[in-house]
Amino acid sequence: MRRLCIYFFYDTEGIVDDYVADAVHAMKEHCEKLLVVCNGKLTSQGRTRFYESGADIVYRRQNKGFDVWAYKYALDKTGWEALRNYDEVIMMNFTIIGPIHPLSEMFMAMDRKGALDFWGLSVHHGENYDPWGIMPNGYIPEHLQSHFICIRKSLLSSVHFRNYWANMRPINTYQEAIGYHEAIFTPTFEKLGYTWDSYVHSEDLKPLTSYPLMFRPLDIIRDRRCPFFKRKAFLLSATEYAAAGAVSAPKDTLDYLLSIQYDTRKIFQNLVRYSNQVDLRITSNQNYIVETDSNWENFIPHITNTCAFVVYVDDLISMKALTEHLVDGHDHPDTFILVSSKLGREHLDKELRNNPFVKSIFEGALQDWLIVASKISSHYDRLAFVNVRENSPSMYPNTKYGLVKHSLNSLEACQDPFSNTSAVLGKNGHIGALATPVPVWWDQGSWSRWNYRVFNKASTLLKRQGVYVAIDRSKPPYAPVGWGLLIRSSILEGLLQKTDIDVLRKNSTEVIFTSIPFSLQSNGYLLGIVYTPQLITEERSHYQLTDALYRNPETTTPPPPVELLPTSRVYWRSENDGYLEKRSVASEYTLSPDGNYEFEVTLPSNFSSLRFDPIEEGGVVCANITAVINTKKVILKPLNAVSYKDSHIFITSDPQFEIIDGGKKGDHLKVICEKMSFFTSGDFVPVRYGENSRIYGNAVAQAIEDMQRHYKKRFLG
Repeated sequence: MRRLCIYFFYDTEGIVDDYVADAVHAMKEHCEKLLVVCNGKLTSQGRTRFYESGADIVYRRQNKGFDVWAYKYALDKTGWEALRNYDEVIMMNFTIIGPIHPLSEMFMAMDRKGALDFWGLSVHHGENYDPWGIMPNGYIPEHLQSHFICIRKSLLSSVHFRNYWANMRPINTYQEAIGYHEAIFTPTFEKLGYTWDSYVHSEDLKPLTSYPLMFRPLDIIRDRRCPFFKRKAFLLSATEYAAAGAVSAPKDTLDYLLSIQYDTRKIFQNLVRYSNQVDLRITSNQNYIVETDSNWENFIPHITNTCAFVVYVDDLISMKALTEHLVDGHDHPDTFILVSSKLGREHLDKELRNNPFVKSIFEGALQDWLIVASKISSHYDRLAFVNVRENSPSMYPNTKYGLVKHSLNSLEACQDPFSNTSAVLGKNGHIGALATPVPVWWDQGSWSRWNYRVFNKASTLLKRQGVYVAIDRSKPPYAPVGWGLLIRSSILEGLLQKTDIDVLRKNSTEVIFTSIPFSLQSNGYLLGIVYTPQLITEERSHYQLTDALYRNPETTTPPPPVELLPTSRVYWRSENDGYLEKRSVASEYTLSPDGNYEFEVTLPSNFSSLRFDPIEEGGVVCANITAVINTKKVILKPLNAVSYKDSHIFITSDPQFEIIDGGKKGDHLKVICEKMSFFTSGDFVPVRYGENSRIYGNAVAQAIEDMQRHYKKRFLG
């Protein structure tokens, strides 16, 4: 059978990751010819990699029209006469990852189907409403998903297929790519009499979800042998998964991939380059409970099973806890101690003299742990760092003592060379470091460390290191400040080689340690959280649960008011790039007591389009909003809102407008909204702006109720 494959590719940086090369290589084995169409950037290394993976031709075009116009471009380039010579033409894109099962299974199964005019990998079962207001019949019909569709000769050579592409309208947004192509492709040709089917049948799952590949992944990739899974499975927010009743879906996918020994590093190699690590860690549930008996012996040979502790202590309380830990009658890893004073060093020399686990005691500041680490990292596979310093003036001595014991005990599994802590790193190639959990009785979480000062200084430090990843003021990283960190020595050495240690030492501990997760991310790794048996025994669980319930505000008191940042942000993109944090500018807006909103900013760069975010950390309702660049009124197109009459309702923490027909560098943008109401995403609770508190829940609830009545009348009769 003669097959042509058109593979659509897009990456903001033009980098071709391993999973893309794998897909191209696997498809080439089943296709006579393979074309790659790249929208936007493509590095020279990426182009070379496509050819090495089996691509026959690599096209690069403007980043316009999403995958729809990339397919049209390849079809036009090939020519309709030449296309008639193929038995099948496959259109697929980079949004699916695999194969994880042999593609021969899929192709043989579909060959046996016989007289089909077109077929696809999977089906979206549709919705009885139109979320974007662009569907021709007011709802989303059942359809083959456009990430993989195969066109057979009977349809390929028809005038209907040719006219479909000749009349394809411009595609400017993701929503239009679905509404103008993906969702209507199948019903359009079915109505014309053409027959179709999907490789994966999921009709029995339709009562549970319209999108089985995303929300029922084990049913699809494990039980029905789907060879590809969605890249987007790790990009949705935890809120979106919770709303779909599928919070375990990403972790289920990850666990299954690990069970078949798929290299998960290939997934996160791509995702960590521009996704926020907080989102990735939460969605994919990077929490690990280590057990005393390892069941992963097959993964142990991947590591050298050597570990060292670097422990910083600064007073008698922390020294007491450390000393008790090292003389408790158990074996411990090689330990290097950094102490803050000469007197402290003399005290520890006396207390720990002849202790077989203590290799050296250094005198210095906390930041000097980097120097200690650089001296010993080449001798160990892993380094565990425990920081027991805490400057909080309100900390009770006994609290600090408990924190030290928690930090040391949480990494205790590292002493065993065959422990599951080692196996976590051996099995999960995408995990570069493990941090100990914040004890629930401890009141200094990530938020207290991620203030404006730390955020700005950490951003500056990361830029000096050449680290450009998604860093967000509203999403504090899980930073190992005040507890423990276990890191692969090879990664730490790489970080130290890229950074002047003296520059690092000039920053505060909060800045250094909040930067570590982002440095990991820039090298293709995530930070995981490790829970040890000491934390999950039955007796300990009672205390943990009691304290967690006490501290969880949702179980004791109404949610506190949410502090909204008094800024709006404008993003810009070039012809081939997406909207990136580093290409944006924020400025304060004004908001009157009755909700009148004004925002002004000078546009700082040349661009092809603009995005305007009225608020960064909450939902918002915008009524009668207008925008002017210089003196020209421009169109504000809501990207993720439900619009009703003159209002746009953003039930999200990241509301976005696209500015159509925007200006140029140096132009003046002004946005005015007659009534802007804030609320937290998903819950109508008080929102605090400045010194005033107001509740907009009733107004939002009423607007949504009106909207629902409107849609019910329009679509349900």
